[in-house]
Amino acid sequence: MILRDLVRSLSNLFQRLYTRLFSSSRDPDPLEEEIKRKARVQDNKEDLCQFFSDFHRLKPGYGAKISEDLVWYKYFAPNTTRAPAQWIEPEPLQFAADASFSACIQQLAAELQSDSSENLQICAVAAEPDDKILSQTFSFTQKLFASAGQRLDRLYDSLRRSLAILLDQDWIYPLKLEDPLSRGRGAERKTWELKLPSSKPDPSLLDLSNPSGARLELTWQSRAPLYQGDFHIYIWQNHRDPPKFEYADIFLLSSQRFMISFKSSRLLRKFASLRLDQSTRLGTCLNDLHSWSPTSEALISILTVYRQIIEDSGVFIQESMQVINAMKYKGRRTPSASKVRYLVHLDDCRLLALQGNSDSMSILARVSAAASSFQNSQSLWDAGIPFHERCETLNKDLIYLNEELEHTGERIKELQTMVQTPHYLAWIITFPRLGSV
Repeated sequence: MILRDLVRSLSNLFQRLYTRLFSSSRDPDPLEEEIKRKARVQDNKEDLCQFFSDFHRLKPGYGAKISEDLVWYKYFAPNTTRAPAQWIEPEPLQFAADASFSACIQQLAAELQSDSSENLQICAVAAEPDDKILSQTFSFTQKLFASAGQRLDRLYDSLRRSLAILLDQDWIYPLKLEDPLSRGRGAERKTWELKLPSSKPDPSLLDLSNPSGARLELTWQSRAPLYQGDFHIYIWQNHRDPPKFEYADIFLLSSQRFMISFKSSRLLRKFASLRLDQSTRLGTCLNDLHSWSPTSEALISILTVYRQIIEDSGVFIQESMQVINAMKYKGRRTPSASKVRYLVHLDDCRLLALQGNSDSMSILARVSAAASSFQNSQSLWDAGIPFHERCETLNKDLIYLNEELEHTGERIKELQTMVQTPHYLAWIITFPRLGSV
């Protein structure tokens, strides 16, 4: 009891010293004042105070590189003065190289609050910053003092909280939606759910002219788990935990506001690259076509996410097959329980990828139907290729990937059977210490 009180006292002392030595000016900036003014009644006041304490440590840091790895924002003004062939892709929001994180957040807040009655705003964010970004954001001393007070996770989470609070106050809260950057979003995904036809109606048709906060949840696998030897598997026991996955949550907030929440900064950067490449190619073939429309831009963004899913899923399948082919001979030479455990974990990842792709196909069918329905009343800028045809192409790729995932599952089961045959089990019995690793 005495030792526990002593540890608690030292922790509080560290926190007070840290606040005095390493916090920026205690004067709140406009963003803090706005957050406090708009704070919901049910918000945990103590939690908000803790966030502001961490935000003060984050504010003075150089925020341009950090912000660009967390946020991708574009403002599309009405294209009424140019012919289709003169369409130009707008530049994403840029932050000054020497701007602090506080200044970057305030700049983003001003953009999010701009009038969207006759334009389109697209905002893509990363819910979980990469480890490299986190290590560069905070100094060694800041991390040391936060660790001493058991607040390191909370300190790291201040990046996500800053964006989540900002988006919630300006875009999400008016629609009464859930947190778009929930910390637990990437924790675990259900691989199966009972759906009785009599109790659960079919998903409603998307209305692109008035989406009213429609949310599309997409998940997939990007990399196969590495096989790093039996000892590594024996120590870390990855097969005991749910497999990790990538995700992108698409929010159709209105016909003028569109948001995507990616799991990581890597996915955000890849989306920005793929979308620019696709938009550039579309912009070169606009002669004699329909003029620009915000709905077209939103559809292009959705299909860009699907292109990410397809590319990443292809990498997962290729890496899985490479591991399976190598494991075939390793399993013959030195069969072990750890190899069986690894194959179980790999199959869990495969099943998750299969379920994610199946759900993505269902959502894609809704998007295609919505695009066709919208196009019946208003022409869409599609660069000569109707959006329903683009959706059909993506759907064919997803079907092919699911077939390959089924084939991969067969190979995994064959390998599991081989490693566990009586012949190899006899090897394990002969060398019990090696076989139990």
